[in-house]
Amino acid sequence: MTPGRSVCVNASAGSGKTTRLVEQYFEHIEGGAPIGAVLALAFNDEAAANMRRRIRERTMARGDERTFDQLHWAQVMTFHSFCAQVLKEFHLQAGVPSNFTVIEDMDLAVLMDQAWEELMVTPDPALRRDIVDACTAIGDRRLRQTIAFLYERRARAAEALAAMEDREAFLEGYRRTCQDRLREVLGRFDDPAFTGAVGTLLRLADRYAKEDGGRAASYLHKARPLLLACGDGDPRTRLAALRGLLEVKGAKNMGDKGMGKDKDALGAAYATLRAFLEAEEEELLYLPFDLDPDHQEAAVGHLMALRAIFLAYAALMDRRKAEGNALDFNDLLLRAQWLLSPDRPDDQVLDVLRERYRYVLVDEYQDTDLPQDRIVRALLGEEKGKLFVVGDGKQSIYLFRGADVGIFKDMRRFVRTELQGAEEEQENNFRSCPEVVAFVNRLFGRIMDREEADWEFKYAEVRAYRTLDRGSVTVVQVAKGDADAKLAMARAVADQIERLVAGDGRAVHPGEEGPRPPRYGDVAVLLRGRTNLRYYEGVLAERGIPYAVEKGIGLFQRQEVMDIGNALAFLGNQADDVALYGVLRSPYFGLSDETLCRVVAASSGQLFSRLRKFADEGPDEEVRRAYAVLSGLLRRCRTVPVSEV
Repeated sequence: MTPGRSVCVNASAGSGKTTRLVEQYFEHIEGGAPIGAVLALAFNDEAAANMRRRIRERTMARGDERTFDQLHWAQVMTFHSFCAQVLKEFHLQAGVPSNFTVIEDMDLAVLMDQAWEELMVTPDPALRRDIVDACTAIGDRRLRQTIAFLYERRARAAEALAAMEDREAFLEGYRRTCQDRLREVLGRFDDPAFTGAVGTLLRLADRYAKEDGGRAASYLHKARPLLLACGDGDPRTRLAALRGLLEVKGAKNMGDKGMGKDKDALGAAYATLRAFLEAEEEELLYLPFDLDPDHQEAAVGHLMALRAIFLAYAALMDRRKAEGNALDFNDLLLRAQWLLSPDRPDDQVLDVLRERYRYVLVDEYQDTDLPQDRIVRALLGEEKGKLFVVGDGKQSIYLFRGADVGIFKDMRRFVRTELQGAEEEQENNFRSCPEVVAFVNRLFGRIMDREEADWEFKYAEVRAYRTLDRGSVTVVQVAKGDADAKLAMARAVADQIERLVAGDGRAVHPGEEGPRPPRYGDVAVLLRGRTNLRYYEGVLAERGIPYAVEKGIGLFQRQEVMDIGNALAFLGNQADDVALYGVLRSPYFGLSDETLCRVVAASSGQLFSRLRKFADEGPDEEVRRAYAVLSGLLRRCRTVPVSEV
């Protein structure tokens, strides 16, 4: 423990991150801090619940009745829950209604659909032109995906949009960026290995280049002027030469025996040249377009149109949410970040919270995003011994939600230098046996051996704590590529399962039962994706090995649960056409898109009224059945709550 100092703990999987955080929590409580003065933040509900459970269990184990009675004051929650709590308490300062609700993902998706439909019929002629231009450039589907992507990450998008307010200044900045990229790309070709290969090829070209010769002579003849231009002082000339070399192809084994040692020199130099060119192929192909002034004007025009579309869409979303007194999860973070900003003239709220929370503990810091990081730093104030964070850069998995693992790396630096705190390494692995730990150490010590980019973390070796438990790692090699190789891999896995269950001397330790031979239920097969699942299912079924496929997605993301959610949403609101579409297309009724189009085209009004009219007048038995079932459920909803239907 490090009393009086801020701490950043780097902890690999299985090294006891949460245990270490709970220990720190109790150190603060035992040091005299009231339970309500220790704020513990987690990334998701599951992690927060796990922390609360650990704290409760440890309190009970110690027989500390006084602390146990005060646990209902414990400030252990997710970032979103904390932000919601702050916004409700200081709703006047935050400019939000005191009775706001938080929109769940499914309801937010419906709102986003409605806002998009409204945007598509905008009466603003300038905005309509922007939408048409954007759809022409990238297609309507991609435009919609892009706007939704930006909206879900609007905290970061806001900075880029602000930079685009002055079109001419933005265009000039874009041109400078393109020139910087050109210098950066060309700089990579100043590597001695590349310039040495160019020199070797020029020397060989002087000796062997011939227009109508063999493959080596022909290649050297075509490449010679381009190789010479690689040394030109003009950046655009060099870029054109490198692009040309990318198109001129030879072969590693070109040349004949008459070349002697020059044949090997040619092959080695050509291989080096191609390696450098192919590593930068995308930049070499696209940079000439990016450097073209007309292209730059057009690109900035498209970006300005995208900016206008996004701002209009965001305004529609804000209006719809305001009408329902609702905030989404991003709103919670952004409003709280603004409210707690040290730059606000009125920082009374921040003073209150800094005084209230003596200590701030954060779990899984590698999964934080920029607003969350700013909120944490705002709560610290001038105090240097207030913060405790745990994380592991190798376990950052929420990039798609805006998490930035580079923030954790910067937090480590911040704790060391700005807060004069301590950095700890959790070296013990409590989860895996020594053989597995040794294998992982050796493999990832080679794969993750540097920290060049912000998102890269060098692998730190761990020690196996379970020294009495024995295990093994078996590497099975099969040929890569085709379906036969995939089938061979599935068969190799099945062979291994059969050996384990048949009894090869290994045992499992399920707890109080004591050691016993492995059973099929003790085996898990992890796949990188579901693409090759059919090979494994086929082989396991063929061998008579019982198995169950776990979908690997959350309960509420499963289609059958979403279908139930749509049904309940419609029963609660007959005007919810989106939910009704989902119900009618679900396995409950199985109406095809063609049938639904006929239902919609037959009359006007809301979808359920169209369904009723089509069922009354049309011959389609499936439609009549769907209407009858839904009508019966709606009648029940008049006497019982939707949740009990």
